[in-house]
Amino acid sequence: MTTRERERTIEFAVAEVEEVLAAKEALARGDTPRANEALDRACEVAFRHAPAVPVSVVAKILGVSEPTVRKLIAQGALEDTGAKPVAVRLDSAFRVKRILEELRAMGQDPDLRRYLLARIEDALLLEDVGLQRSIDEMRRGTAKHYVHRRTP
Repeated sequence: MTTRERERTIEFAVAEVEEVLAAKEALARGDTPRANEALDRACEVAFRHAPAVPVSVVAKILGVSEPTVRKLIAQGALEDTGAKPVAVRLDSAFRVKRILEELRAMGQDPDLRRYLLARIEDALLLEDVGLQRSIDEMRRGTAKHYVHRRTP
């Protein structure tokens, strides 16, 4: 596959996922949970079959420079596939893209990377099953202990 063909495949996958997520957001405003589950599965399939995304393409997707993409990879905000040349998982790039869009809409451009890393860290922390269980217990008033986040 040529570089241009690979870029076109990636661009198509990005466009497809953007449409699916837009549909999901619309459905979330008034349709059934089953529709959301189906859309989640569609996104998972699209991401699973997407090729690794080169740094140059990730930079275009995110609207940042290639050195910024490399810093985000080094800091763990973007998931490196281990490929040579360096490439990123599409789902990782898309997660960062959505957060960047939100931060830019809020006017958080100064030191955008710091805000981005904080948001990604929060999102990953909230995926922790133990924390989710503790939050549910706290909301129900049945919590027996607090969950403290350990700093590295």
